[in-house]
Amino acid sequence: MKYLIIPFVALLFSCSNPVKDTKTTENAYGTGEFILPKTWDKGFSISLYTGGGMINESENILFSADSCFYHHSVNNVDSTKRFTLTPKEKEEILTKLGTFKVGAIENITTPITYDKETNSMCFTNLPQESYCLETSATKEIKESDVPNFNGAYSYLWQLALTKSKK
Repeated sequence: MKYLIIPFVALLFSCSNPVKDTKTTENAYGTGEFILPKTWDKGFSISLYTGGGMINESENILFSADSCFYHHSVNNVDSTKRFTLTPKEKEEILTKLGTFKVGAIENITTPITYDKETNSMCFTNLPQESYCLETSATKEIKESDVPNFNGAYSYLWQLALTKSKK
């Protein structure tokens, strides 16, 4: 169990840096701050997290080049399902995320809201790039970007649920 949680804790801490407002170039795959890759290389991964607040429940989802998993924890009872993505599915994910313009979605800092659930969507492109979008106690998605964030998050979440039930 601890071997499963440690990578997520490290990823969450790496995504806690504030998002800079330096926008340089914009296309369907993103802006100057984060550009969604056009192909899924070995070092690219996407992770989703939902949890916190007043409920003892969380979901961790990881899509990577060679393996994926859906981890659900309720009242400290854990369930992990592993699955893989075909090259076509990886291409479809990148195309769909491009339509949601995930690279152009902006986080904003807000006054603290106690006991608020966290939803994060992080993109890691090893060896150095990590970009996270989140709604949490002190972060929100810019109002005009909420439909794209929710659409991308829901798409990935539903895909993980479907793949993990096969």
